[in-house]
Amino acid sequence: MSYYKETIPELIERLKTAVSNSLDIIDSPINEELSDDKLHNVLKARRMAVEDVEHFSREIERLQNTLNGVEADKKKKQYLE
Repeated sequence: MSYYKETIPELIERLKTAVSNSLDIIDSPINEELSDDKLHNVLKARRMAVEDVEHFSREIERLQNTLNGVEADKKKKQYLE
């Protein structure tokens, strides 16, 4: 097994941690006493956290597929069609 494939499980776990951290940002309560500009920054941070969750989730799926050989199977099927 290549070094790349050996590191994939650890990378997946770290990405799952990043997803969890991003979800915590999304769920955190907003202080009602924030000024408008600070509230805007909080909402912007939440939007970015949502984008991060989407990105990390896709990356986890891609890495799992690589580890399981799914990508190679898809490429083979494309060439046969």
